[in-house]
Amino acid sequence: MKTLFRASKDWPYHVSSGCVVVRKNADQLKILLLHRDANFAKRDVDSYHLPKGTVEANEPLEHAAVREVEEESGQPVRIIGYLGGVHSEFTNPYVNEHWDRVVHYFVAMPTRKATLATDHEHSGAAWFSIPEALKHLEQNPKQEKMIVERALQYIDTFGLKPQ
Repeated sequence: MKTLFRASKDWPYHVSSGCVVVRKNADQLKILLLHRDANFAKRDVDSYHLPKGTVEANEPLEHAAVREVEEESGQPVRIIGYLGGVHSEFTNPYVNEHWDRVVHYFVAMPTRKATLATDHEHSGAAWFSIPEALKHLEQNPKQEKMIVERALQYIDTFGLKPQ
């Protein structure tokens, strides 16, 4: 059953997993963000967010996060740390259902350079400098700006060197 952790009319709980993908480019850290333009998302404004998605039945959170990054952006990654979870409750506008969702986030680095190629849910993917990424995420109601800041603190605290 692939939909065990997906919210539905009968089961309002949703578990997702995703990553803050960080790489170094010319001595500058870059963050991978996905993009949905307003027309594509049928919303008023463009939006940016971190790669993430639904955990499948019996799938470890780490595996789901790595899988979702590659499915949504084309970028293979490896996890270097856990950043915690974010809980939210909202009405999903696409299906008009109340959802109670937890998204678990990890900090990850690319395993190799890849051409970014988005899935059918996104209109683009790109690498952004830290200030650009944080600015794009300011309007994101999913608290992803805080998660990126937490990832940067994790990298700094443990002296990790993104590739």
